[in-house]
Amino acid sequence: MKTFKIIFSLIAFGLTSLSMADIETVPHPIDLKYEACLEKTTDYPAMMNCVEIANSEWQKEMSSIYGKLQSRLQPKDHSTLEKAQKAWQAYHDAEFALYNALQASEEVDAFMFAEKKMRVLGNRAKELQNFSDYLLLTETEK
Repeated sequence: MKTFKIIFSLIAFGLTSLSMADIETVPHPIDLKYEACLEKTTDYPAMMNCVEIANSEWQKEMSSIYGKLQSRLQPKDHSTLEKAQKAWQAYHDAEFALYNALQASEEVDAFMFAEKKMRVLGNRAKELQNFSDYLLLTETEK
């Protein structure tokens, strides 16, 4: 029975991974809203505003998804999620420090770096959503 559960879990994760790949091809509503915002302007300050809005929305989305993911985890696994998020936060901080250093060292496009920062947040929110979706799938299969 234990072997069956392991095999089933591997198959389910494989199928979920395929579903996750499909999800990645479907644009997230925040991405769509961001692209629509950019299409409305060629003005640099307005473009930066689009990034700031998307950045704020990704922060809220990530926080919401984190809460859902934590509620789906067993209490014993909460600290593991917290450790993973802290490790991601350290990566985030280091990545942003690099972007800021590159931006300060020469005349570069601040919009490009602002957009990169926004994408880092969006990618993490999507990763957390994938984990949450996987747990939801395994919950419904029990």
